[in-house]
Amino acid sequence: YLTFTNFEVTHLGGLADYTGYNCTANLLPVSNGYGFYLIDSTFVTISNSYFHELGYWQNAEPVNFTGVGLGGFGIYTFGAANLTITGNEFTRMEKPIRISPGNPGSLHSATNVVISNNNLHNFLRWLIELSTTANNATLQDISIFNNILHDTTEYTSGVWVGCNAASGFPHVDGIILGVSNLTGRTYGSPTHPIRIYSNSFYQNATYGSNTA
Repeated sequence: YLTFTNFEVTHLGGLADYTGYNCTANLLPVSNGYGFYLIDSTFVTISNSYFHELGYWQNAEPVNFTGVGLGGFGIYTFGAANLTITGNEFTRMEKPIRISPGNPGSLHSATNVVISNNNLHNFLRWLIELSTTANNATLQDISIFNNILHDTTEYTSGVWVGCNAASGFPHVDGIILGVSNLTGRTYGSPTHPIRIYSNSFYQNATYGSNTA
């Protein structure tokens, strides 16, 4: 049983100085930053913590989402049982919360997961992601509720001004169920559902778009 509370997690990954890097001849190196990187975790609670400025997060050249990626992750979890993520704030990173059982690890499931009462805002790409990274992986008994997801237009069409802005942009999704060509996956069931409810989505910006 592990509980992490009242942490500030920042300035992991990325670079402090972009001098000499550009969008063509000298791309930024891969430099991911992780707040928590959990494999086969059981009975873990992460609460009341502040995650910010992880990986490359700026909407400016030479940040390049197509080549190197943004690479900032707040809580990146593979297999998990009895995981609670509650009361945290996330800003300025690519993916605040990712639950993705499969590889690495031996626990190819995520069960009894609660994601609640978190504040996710500004300079975020995929805010809460559920996905799998191996065949025959399972997501079940997951509850996502009372989260606030807001003001996340910085990586959207017409707003993104980092590398390759003329040909694309990172795009933003609020709560995403990642579907790939992996087989044998289980995404909830009538008796062990994935429940998403009572979350708030809003944007104060007058320009830019994304999906809930």
